[in-house]
Amino acid sequence: ASAGTVRAVKVAGGLDGPAAFTFTLKGTIVYLERATGEVRFRNPKTDFDRLFFHIRGVSGAGERGALGAALHPRWPAKPFVYVYVTRRAGGKPRNQIVRIRDRGGEGAGLTTILATPASSSPYHNGGRIAFGPDGMLYAIVGDAHDSGNAQDTTNEDRGKIIRIEPNGDVPPDNPFGDRVWVFGIRNSFGFAFDPQTDDLWETENGPSCNDELNLIERGENYGWGPN
Repeated sequence: ASAGTVRAVKVAGGLDGPAAFTFTLKGTIVYLERATGEVRFRNPKTDFDRLFFHIRGVSGAGERGALGAALHPRWPAKPFVYVYVTRRAGGKPRNQIVRIRDRGGEGAGLTTILATPASSSPYHNGGRIAFGPDGMLYAIVGDAHDSGNAQDTTNEDRGKIIRIEPNGDVPPDNPFGDRVWVFGIRNSFGFAFDPQTDDLWETENGPSCNDELNLIERGENYGWGPN
């Protein structure tokens, strides 16, 4: 290929709805199957693929399921895999962030560090998670197909980007005294930190149009929902 040409190379096939992935420092791919709740590790050099952990009780209808993956920023010294997942709890769907410990290459000891209501509609669950350069875990929670949630700042995670400590606690410097970092979010599926500036950029899915690329800044309102 000539200089500047982008080339697609197949890394794996025959997967069951892969929805999110991240990498270890050694290049191992940690990925999720959205509806099955399987967390898998794959070595792209050898094609060796193994089941790390099976999350039970996953609700995979619509846009629900295992949606976001992240590793503790001090991995492997802190051997924790984090997953954003929609699960059935008490007969109702809830969006959760769970933490799974790596014990000798197998997952063990699932701990739920965040749980927030989903809705009767299986759409707008968000789901992307990432650790920031500050060591905090950021997560997108969709508005649950109810735009009013995005502007509700009274103990409501839906329609927000939240920021929590690796154990789920609220950082003392969050802008509203709770988990919320910004509000006015609709149904975002992607965000990333700029490796040079540390800025957080987010993509926002609009209602059949009006998609956005947003620079996320502490405490801001990104406009979705009734005013």
